Amino acid sequence: MLFRSYRPTATATATASGTPAPVVVFVHGGSWRSGDKHLYRWLGKSLAGQGCLAVLVNYGLMPEVRFPDSARDVAAAVAFVHRHAAEWGGDPSRLTLMGHSAGAHLTALVAYDARYLAAEGLTPAILHGYVGLSGPYDFLLDTPLLRGTFAGSPEREYDAQPIHFATAAAPPSLLVMGRDDTTVNPRNTRSLAARLQI
Repeated sequence: MLFRSYRPTATATATASGTPAPVVVFVHGGSWRSGDKHLYRWLGKSLAGQGCLAVLVNYGLMPEVRFPDSARDVAAAVAFVHRHAAEWGGDPSRLTLMGHSAGAHLTALVAYDARYLAAEGLTPAILHGYVGLSGPYDFLLDTPLLRGTFAGSPEREYDAQPIHFATAAAPPSLLVMGRDDTTVNPRNTRSLAARLQI
């Protein structure tokens, strides 16, 4: 199954008032090669407890699925959730896209590079917001992992960098990082934050 949803709990404010719930689509990390939505059950339950409809998404992993198909998987999942959220008690006009690490990279591309949602007949304007947690947004292909995942034509390598598509017109964005993160250099978050203000 590509995704799993967590509906607001009966005690959550939105559910108690009958108001459609805000929607959060979350995409896991794992270096584009591992990870699974089930590892984040705790997050789905926590968001549901706060009154959100939380949808946790899987995407095709390397080496079976290569970039940019993994980002296309995320865009297709976002489009599906947007079209069906109201059936599940969610408000599609309040859809936030959220990702961690490799998931933050893929979700940033979907949020900032309009081509992904355009392929689904949508635009990034459907996003109420974007939350990136420790994402690689502006990186060099300086490790075997990054070269194996993204190396190719100049166009492919350019398109892999979310920072190239970020502008002040992007969905409202919250970027979170660990100051001492040794897996994803915090410079990625600082660079993207600066670009979003241009």
